[in-house]
Amino acid sequence: MKDSSAGKPHQPPLPYSYEAVPLETEEVKVAAVQMVTEAIEDAANPQPVIQRNVEHMLGLIDRAAAQGCRLMVFPEFTLT
Repeated sequence: MKDSSAGKPHQPPLPYSYEAVPLETEEVKVAAVQMVTEAIEDAANPQPVIQRNVEHMLGLIDRAAAQGCRLMVFPEFTLT
């Protein structure tokens, strides 16, 4: 029996209506980040600490992207 779906993108079962498309690449490099964040001690003025944490995260993103990483997963509450 010949497979009539060979070479065609997989179509999800109804009721979904979006068209499946081929992947851009067969592999995706993913990084799970374990990091130390600076705690917010002054609730009245959290912005400086949040800014430093964001800058630290952006540095990690740049390093991972330079190594071909396409997706990074950060810990929850990293910025709160």
